[in-house]
Amino acid sequence: MTIVFLLICFFIILITYQLFLAPTIIEGYQEYSSDPLILGKQNAGNIQVLREQVNSLMGLNETVKTTNKRVDDVEKQVKGLMDAQQQTALDAMPNVPDE
Repeated sequence: MTIVFLLICFFIILITYQLFLAPTIIEGYQEYSSDPLILGKQNAGNIQVLREQVNSLMGLNETVKTTNKRVDDVEKQVKGLMDAQQQTALDAMPNVPDE
């Protein structure tokens, strides 16, 4: 019973602190100059930066395609080498007649 009473008191104190004593924080608030189009200009600048980043990524598309083709070619070569090595190992084994 004492624990319940202590928890109730704790939460009442916590709620009172939040309502009356905690500082008010407004997130994302920023003072702007007298120019009413400042947000539009800022957004335009952000869009330009994003466009440049996307354009630089588009150049990577060909590089990725070329790398994928090379990896596929190497994979085929390795598989061919493994098959040849396996066949050589099988050919080197002596023939044991069935009894």
